[in-house]
Amino acid sequence: MSLYLVRWPWLTASIVSARNEDDLRDILDEVADIEGVTWSVYRGPLWVDFHVPAKVRIEEKKKGVPLRPDEIVIDDLKALEAGKFELDMPEYSEHTAEMCELITKKAFPNLHKVLFGDNDDVILADNLSLVLILDAPCESKKTSGPEKSPFRGSQAREVSN
Repeated sequence: MSLYLVRWPWLTASIVSARNEDDLRDILDEVADIEGVTWSVYRGPLWVDFHVPAKVRIEEKKKGVPLRPDEIVIDDLKALEAGKFELDMPEYSEHTAEMCELITKKAFPNLHKVLFGDNDDVILADNLSLVLILDAPCESKKTSGPEKSPFRGSQAREVSN
């Protein structure tokens, strides 16, 4: 299985595992129309936390002693019963910072320039809305050569740090 960095035609990127590009198309088509979607092989850092959506309370009876099952109280299982798991990532980790930088660089290049210091344009740095518009799909954008727009076509390119 390969990991693919998927750029949707709105301001969203996903990392999806698939056997090959045909499998990826099938997977993506399960959730949305894939017209305008682009992807590339992703070989960068990855860290995703998978949270069981339940409220847990610890009612510790004795400090310094391993917890017993009767000291763990589980509340509010509605989200779990609906099958709604929560995905997250550590807020303070060099690994996740590298992941976010690489994904931003490939999926949202103008935003990357502002957030990660590759841009001397003060006007853009002061106007994140304009930067996001520049990274949004637009029919009037024309590109040529190997640096194709991230919103056009579906050519696979390797992404690595």
